[in-house]
Amino acid sequence: MKLLPFQLVLLISIVFTGVILFSLKDTTIENENLQPMEDSIPEELAKYNTENKYSNFEVLYELSFNENDQELFTSLIKQIKLSNQVAKELDFLLKEYETTDAFDGAMEAMIIAYEENLKLLRETQTTFDPKDQTLVKLKNEYKQILSQYTDGLRLQLSGIENGDAKKFQEGYGFTTESKENLFQLIKVINKG
Repeated sequence: MKLLPFQLVLLISIVFTGVILFSLKDTTIENENLQPMEDSIPEELAKYNTENKYSNFEVLYELSFNENDQELFTSLIKQIKLSNQVAKELDFLLKEYETTDAFDGAMEAMIIAYEENLKLLRETQTTFDPKDQTLVKLKNEYKQILSQYTDGLRLQLSGIENGDAKKFQEGYGFTTESKENLFQLIKVINKG
């Protein structure tokens, strides 16, 4: 994709405007009971300690699974942690590229993260077939988070390519929400 200088400036402006607008939106929330989350959660999400809706999965470490479900549980936990790592690496790279104005690098990083998460989503859908209902619920919650994250990245990339700020912002909202959910799930998993 070859961009004209005007288009490149427009796309960079859209990206930075979207990031700034969403950053400002988060700073207007005020609540005296908010406390920082664990260190494994990025700073922009650590401002708010919301009730963890995934706390019911803490019981997974206390359950006895059949051999197949135990292997699936271990693999699923590794996969969830890998998704978390991919999201954290993308955030890190985007911050680095923001300081150097490396637009092409940022786009490439987003495409790679999209492809990696899409591969993890497909693997989750086809590989994991547990018998235990709590594991089925964990798998479904994780699939939902991953689907929202990949949809968000897809919308962001499409918004950048087409100069559509609304689509970019919608995608940014999806990725932010799904990362928060993923980090809450990771918080529960790390307790085990």
